[in-house]
Amino acid sequence: MFRCFAFPCSSFSTSASRCAAKKLRQSINNLSNVPPKQQFWMNKPKPFMPTNFAPLGSSKPVAQDFDYLLVLDFEATCIENDKIQPVQEIIEFPVIAINTDGWKETAIFHQYVKPTVNPILTTYCTSLTGIIQEMVDNGKTLSEVLEDFDFWLEENQIKQTNFTFVSCGDWDLQLALPSECQAKEIEMPEYLTKWINVKKAYAEHTGEFPKGLKDLLARCNLTFEVRSF
Repeated sequence: MFRCFAFPCSSFSTSASRCAAKKLRQSINNLSNVPPKQQFWMNKPKPFMPTNFAPLGSSKPVAQDFDYLLVLDFEATCIENDKIQPVQEIIEFPVIAINTDGWKETAIFHQYVKPTVNPILTTYCTSLTGIIQEMVDNGKTLSEVLEDFDFWLEENQIKQTNFTFVSCGDWDLQLALPSECQAKEIEMPEYLTKWINVKKAYAEHTGEFPKGLKDLLARCNLTFEVRSF
């Protein structure tokens, strides 16, 4: 599990872009029927809990309130055994769009992000994430990537639908992105303030809290796969 030293929270160790969405979506299918009219506000990011689940062991799809689930996992700057100061910066921004009508992967957004406060990656960060200095040097700043992501949502006709994000933990959208946006005075889109923590959804459904992504997949009899770009 990737421990994010800038914040007392964690995210899973590899980006969603590297995980096989076809595997993760099978577990999400039975865990993510969420009320669509719940209100969310800027600067108050908050995960929410699915309310209806398929019976345990059932392979029958559950009717979904969301048209798209956007599987997301950031990677960020870090140092070993300490907090990186003054702010942890996102260096990889990957999202896989899954259409819940048929559970098909329909689009992928992936960009490396150039850190501007601590622009040089530590050896520890590279060994942990697999991201090298050249990747982020050739990337765009966070504000530019957020603009590109908004265009991607429009281009793929997702922004006008009812969608939400899915993450394996709360760190990405509860701490990492809001903290960096606040530090850099970047306006964070409201749609990035709501998400489903699939670990909490699984625990609500089964009464058992998975330790991380690999543990969650194992409990669902799914195989962990790695995708490279």
